[in-house]
Amino acid sequence: MLTSNVFWTQNKLAFKQNLMQSIRGCLKPYEVDEIVFKDGFEKAFDSAYKDIDSLRGRLLGLTLWHVFDGNGLWIGVFTPAGNPVPDDVLVAAYAMWPDARNYAVCQGMDADDTMISSAMELAAHITTDNLSHGHQPRNLNKYLFSVYCKRLARKIAQLRYEAKKAKLFDEHLPDIEDSIDAVENRMFAQKLLDFMPRQSRMIAYLRHYWGYDWSEIAERLGISVNAARKSLSVGQRKAREKYEKYEKSKK
Repeated sequence: MLTSNVFWTQNKLAFKQNLMQSIRGCLKPYEVDEIVFKDGFEKAFDSAYKDIDSLRGRLLGLTLWHVFDGNGLWIGVFTPAGNPVPDDVLVAAYAMWPDARNYAVCQGMDADDTMISSAMELAAHITTDNLSHGHQPRNLNKYLFSVYCKRLARKIAQLRYEAKKAKLFDEHLPDIEDSIDAVENRMFAQKLLDFMPRQSRMIAYLRHYWGYDWSEIAERLGISVNAARKSLSVGQRKAREKYEKYEKSKK
């Protein structure tokens, strides 16, 4: 990799040619058309920031962005931990970007959702950090894509959880209304659920949103029906107590 000192000892054309040859070498496994590559590199070189220490990484990223139609994707060339993203990881991420978007669409996401690109960037950075710790996957592309899929699944699960929680608030959990004075509005219901212990909150969802009966809930959680009922009752009581303390602390 060229350093800032080498940059200043070469003329601009030689430096540019060295960068082009280096990046072209990264793309050999993908049989990129030469005209497409040169066009992508020229556009990248013209718009690259003049930050010498990371110029090559930026140019590589910009070239890949043009070559693989990386619309919506930009991967930082350094991870949050400060590790530089290796060429092969960066190339693999941009090369699989179309497939990554298609996979997300198949999971019910919008193709232009920024969560997709953030999942890919996170996957590239996680892969980089794992490599820096000595992890050597047998197939880098498969490993990177598996990390991406896992991260995307977490984001989708979070979205679905929030959507279900919002719908649950709108339906005003009947049992919670009965056992806790009254759920007068959506924000109050949300606070109560957030303050519930994890198991009690899960029982509330299973019972009042997904429509499970008490025997099904008990079987799913591996506890008795009485234990499930008690857990929800205790959880409601604790949620109210925590909510009241929270309100007092704000005064």
